[in-house]
Amino acid sequence: MRSSHKVTCTAISLFLLLSPASVFAEGGTQVDLTTGGSATANSVSPVDGYTDYKPEYAFDDVVSGTYNIWKSNREKTSWLQYEFPSPKRVSAYTLMWPIMVSQWTTAHMPNTWRFEAWDEESGVWVVLDTQNAVTGWVAGSKRTYQITNTRFFRVYRIYITASNYATYDRYNPYNAIGEMEMLGDPLDSPLQLDIDTTRATIYGGQLFETYVVSRNATSLAVEEATVAYDSNLYEFVSVTPQPGFQITSQDTSTPGQLRFSLTSPGAAFNTTGETKLLKLTFRAKEQAGAGRIETTAGSGTFTSGTQIVASLGSETITVNVKTADVNLDGSVTTADLAMAAYAHGGAPLAGYARADVNKDGTVDFADLNLISQALEPTPFLNGGTGYTLDLTQSGDVSASSSHPKTQYYLPYYAFDGDVTSNYYWNAGAYVNKGWLMYDFKIPQRIGKYSLMWQTLVGFESYMPKSWTFEGYDEAQGKWMVLDTQKDKTTWLTGVRQFFDFPNSNAYKQYRINISAANHSTYVGVGEMEMYGKLDSHPELGIESVADTVTAGTAFESYIVVTNGNAMHAEDAKVSYDSSLFEFVSAVPVATGTEIVRQDTATPGQLRLTLANTGSQNAVNAGQLVKLTFQAKPGATGTGNIEVQSGTAATATGAEIAPLTSGASITVQ
Repeated sequence: MRSSHKVTCTAISLFLLLSPASVFAEGGTQVDLTTGGSATANSVSPVDGYTDYKPEYAFDDVVSGTYNIWKSNREKTSWLQYEFPSPKRVSAYTLMWPIMVSQWTTAHMPNTWRFEAWDEESGVWVVLDTQNAVTGWVAGSKRTYQITNTRFFRVYRIYITASNYATYDRYNPYNAIGEMEMLGDPLDSPLQLDIDTTRATIYGGQLFETYVVSRNATSLAVEEATVAYDSNLYEFVSVTPQPGFQITSQDTSTPGQLRFSLTSPGAAFNTTGETKLLKLTFRAKEQAGAGRIETTAGSGTFTSGTQIVASLGSETITVNVKTADVNLDGSVTTADLAMAAYAHGGAPLAGYARADVNKDGTVDFADLNLISQALEPTPFLNGGTGYTLDLTQSGDVSASSSHPKTQYYLPYYAFDGDVTSNYYWNAGAYVNKGWLMYDFKIPQRIGKYSLMWQTLVGFESYMPKSWTFEGYDEAQGKWMVLDTQKDKTTWLTGVRQFFDFPNSNAYKQYRINISAANHSTYVGVGEMEMYGKLDSHPELGIESVADTVTAGTAFESYIVVTNGNAMHAEDAKVSYDSSLFEFVSAVPVATGTEIVRQDTATPGQLRLTLANTGSQNAVNAGQLVKLTFQAKPGATGTGNIEVQSGTAATATGAEIAPLTSGASITVQ
């Protein structure tokens, strides 16, 4: 799908219709195109004392002579193939048995066959025509077979499954062809109207972009295309003409169908083999599956008025949806559990529809349990004390511009978390300023961000030099400057730099607005993260009722929270000295707190996943869970019970790595 041919288009007009495929009229002059290529076959019958019945003899335009034919070596099925130097659109083919004085009769000609083209992209033969039980061949008489073919292919073949000779001599089932032509319009250009996308896999709910791309044509005045997409998986959001093009009309009123008319003003507009005409933005639906976005028909018209038929292209895009992924960030973490806990107790709240995991109309313990069983290790970067983990997981990304010549410089790559690839946001050639924006689904109070240039050593100067970091105040309808940086030149590949600032407001949209780059021509961002601001950093610890206990007796300790920041879920891993203590039970004590997952299988380790259910039961401080232990009989000594590690999250899906602590208890 990625070619690099230059295309020159004059006053290009593009018409797009997202609807079922339509058939274009063939038109044009049909001449034999089989010159300059090469012929091959699956086998060749030898001739004693003569040259073989070579495949190229079927394309040599010699219509008489005993041995100027191609003949197979007694296979019941065989094929004859022709490869063009460059892709051609064949619209008809001919077959003929030559005039000869020989024992070989017209019965060698095919009886049943397929005419096929090789699709290099998908690696399959595309059947263009099928003929069955064809008889009555006459020497010197040519038969022509018209086909409907809108695509350009490099390789075509006739695949013979039966010849007429099999009925004459079943022990010598030769297949043979005297002459074959493949017809098309010599003025036909391998124009391709293709679809390019930036991501082969996305998560339900996420925005993604595709492009309508024109390739391999010269001096076109008009282009027309039909594009189809899977409306069960994708929802159309917007269309943006690329630089140099204008949309003159559009119709988006019918779900699953779009109509656009696109022109390029001026006497001439030069394009390249990767020229993007339109950007189509879609949102993945919350439905798992693999679907296609494809051009299903297309044509172009030269300035002379001659019409050509375009070859087509497609992209397959897979939508992944994890059942318990409430915030649709691709991972099931404590953030998902916290959002479901906040919505617990009734029908899903606005913005929390996926909290009803089992889709029974109510967010209840069953939903919390399903999420807890699916929990994954949190993969997100930690903002440090006083801040959440990186929150740029499930929102939408946009920018003032992006480089039009490649799909690997799009805004999304600045937030993809991949620090090993060469993909990043680039604002475009000769564009060394612009903005990069992140749109959260739920307003967040950001207090820190980080920037990094990832792996392209020697291109660090693309990073910003001077900028402001801003939040959008919807009430006032303007961007609020939260941080200002000037003359930042010390960028190193693979080194992340952090910038913090005071902020008391939660905004849905944030952006870095770059006024100058370190490079005179380009500006870009390798990776960017944003971290929520905490008034104080939460701590999960252990509070013991007694410092000293008697061997053989039970005692109580508590998991406690300090500086909770309105937490709605906690996942705590507790360690204890199993030589001194034996775990007995865990009972929630905070109002609304539920233990939705408990793992006690390993002595000395305890994992408790907690949900603080209901919008009124966020935890800020106090005892969460009572832990009962038994001091082992005959044991003596001092051991620890402590929260070893954990995560917590708020109702907005802001995830936190809390501080942890424990308690020492002596057994005597």
